[in-house]
Amino acid sequence: MHRSQRLRLEDVLFATRLVRQACELGDDPAAWQLHLMTQLGERFGAAMADSCVMLGRPDEHGLPRILHNVEHGLDPAARRIFNEYLSRGDLSPDPMTPPIMSRFGRTFVVTRQQVVDDSTWYGSPYFNDLRRAMRVDHTLVSLTATPDGRYVHTIGLARPLGDAPFTGRERALLRVMQNEFAEVWRTPPLRRGPVPAALPPYLHRVLEGLSRGLSEKQVAAALGLSRHSVHAYAKELHRRFGVNSRGELLAANVAAGAFRPRLFRDQS
Repeated sequence: MHRSQRLRLEDVLFATRLVRQACELGDDPAAWQLHLMTQLGERFGAAMADSCVMLGRPDEHGLPRILHNVEHGLDPAARRIFNEYLSRGDLSPDPMTPPIMSRFGRTFVVTRQQVVDDSTWYGSPYFNDLRRAMRVDHTLVSLTATPDGRYVHTIGLARPLGDAPFTGRERALLRVMQNEFAEVWRTPPLRRGPVPAALPPYLHRVLEGLSRGLSEKQVAAALGLSRHSVHAYAKELHRRFGVNSRGELLAANVAAGAFRPRLFRDQS
């Protein structure tokens, strides 16, 4: 693979940061998915970024059943065309639907070129009647199934007409993010450990700073304390919460069920 096509550290950091942010917004499915689509659209130069939640089992016609959808990037006219298409509940006109449905329930990332050849794509009514009207073309699609198989989360990115196809590096980046989400859904919800009695104000302020992602040096500067004092307070927090690391300390202060973003509003 050409060097420019290789995944870089900055890509991995971007993907993991996005998943963390989605988890933090996880109680509001529309909020975290819109944030995700906004960031991915900007990163990938996509004219459309779409997050779609489907039932894990196709309908009686072998087609996906959409439960929730969030789109970002389209102008109002293109958005109306796209929403009208989705409202029909029939995705069969899209030449990518059959090859994607053959993989449904599995975790994968594909570009349009990997599943549909140019002749089929550009000769289809779907492209000429819908995609041309929306002014989008090259597509990158990601599917992630929840561990119980009940739901499938799909991310679709589309470039403007005339733009270059998605690269191998971009596909790899989306795969990293997809794997991070899969790991989140496989991980049992965090449980609160024993919470000590009300913390003294100085410990509470240090804990609040650490929970915001600040380093001990930054916490010290923000609170007007010495680094030595903040380090001592952090050790005292470890003792009170019965933990051995900063990660365990922060996890102990997250409500049960956190870091499991809900896919749609009525999800139990």
